[in-house]
Amino acid sequence: MIDMRGVSFSYGDKPVISDFSIHIPSGGRICIFGPSGAGKTTLLRLITGLEKPDSGSVSIGGRVSVVFQEDRLLPFKTVLENVSLFAPESDAEKMLSRLGLGGDADKYPSEISGGMARRAALARAIAVESEIYILDEPFDGLDDENIAAAMALINERTAGKTLILVTHDRAHAEQLGCEILKL
Repeated sequence: MIDMRGVSFSYGDKPVISDFSIHIPSGGRICIFGPSGAGKTTLLRLITGLEKPDSGSVSIGGRVSVVFQEDRLLPFKTVLENVSLFAPESDAEKMLSRLGLGGDADKYPSEISGGMARRAALARAIAVESEIYILDEPFDGLDDENIAAAMALINERTAGKTLILVTHDRAHAEQLGCEILKL
């Protein structure tokens, strides 16, 4: 469950979010749409506690797992080690295999492509047993085949959990069963 009441936030003298309220029940699925600079990522940062609102309140009911816009893989750990931080190695191997990374699990982030790193970051985030999953542009750099595999895994791992998606593709939101929220 996520509850935001009267939230406002500014970067210096530039208001980004003004008197924003939303209630997302446990198991709710929403997709945040809006043009670049509309405050989508800032809203996610407020939900995760990485930013504090200037006014209003944010309440979160449960553990949160996030795919950031940046992959944020640990460069000194292999792909498998990055995912195994949050899942038993056997589960991490299965997720990586389903995302087409089974043969690359022993590589370091500097040795894989951007799309591969994106899939590894996604696997790491959904490996965490959480009540809330936040995915900020999770399909950037992926082709249709890899998007389909990622969506199947997301739907499986997040079933019955709260999901917040940021994407510019309405079809992705629909395939993940998300209600649309326009900023």
